[in-house]
Amino acid sequence: MVATGLAVMGILSGCQRPYAASSNLRLTPDEQQQKLTLNKEEQAAVLAAMQNAAEGQGPLEPPVRAPSGKRWSDVPLAVEYACDEAEMAVIEMIEEDDGRRLRFRLRTVEDWPAELVVCRAATSDIYTAQAWVGRFPDRPARIERRDKLLAALEHYMEAFGAKRALPGRNE
Repeated sequence: MVATGLAVMGILSGCQRPYAASSNLRLTPDEQQQKLTLNKEEQAAVLAAMQNAAEGQGPLEPPVRAPSGKRWSDVPLAVEYACDEAEMAVIEMIEEDDGRRLRFRLRTVEDWPAELVVCRAATSDIYTAQAWVGRFPDRPARIERRDKLLAALEHYMEAFGAKRALPGRNE
């Protein structure tokens, strides 16, 4: 019984080639071409399988631009891009009010704390946004940074809204 098991193990281990990296096996250019390229029959089999899988399939609805020029679902990505332009980083995003309000904790390159609150609007404006930068947000440098962030957010919301998006996203 033990001899039979050893013989089977020997046969099984003898049938497998070691990995090229472990055996330092190098393929000739002809062998590489054979490994990398399918022959005509293999190509036909792959093409038939793909055609069979795609039969009766097609796009349900083509991607479309945002109807009002902006999409609520683009807010997180637009905030990331706007923060990059305003020299800030997103530390945390907090969803509030069942996702109708997004609060972003931010940090500037000067290590000032900042916050951006974006609320989903019921009108065609899609959103309203407020921002505070620094511990003393009424200072000119902080007001300038806040205005730069809000302008960049508006710019990116319009840019992303102009791009086509797949239907079914959280418009």
